[in-house]
Amino acid sequence: MEWVHDLLGEKEKKRTFKVLLVGDSVGKSSLVLRFCADEFFEETSMQFIPMTLGLDVKTKALVIDTPDGKEKCI
Repeated sequence: MEWVHDLLGEKEKKRTFKVLLVGDSVGKSSLVLRFCADEFFEETSMQFIPMTLGLDVKTKALVIDTPDGKEKCI
């Protein structure tokens, strides 16, 4: 089991969540943009959005696996 320390120095388990978003023109980029930046655009052609998520005093990285095996990190 891997442990990490938060900004307050408290020890906690390192957690990893995997999410697979699939399908053509179903709103994958819009969903991620809404979740990460609370923004929405009717039309988007985003391929890569650099972003860091701050939750309380913790920072999380979101990695999206595409069906063809390539990884994009947001």
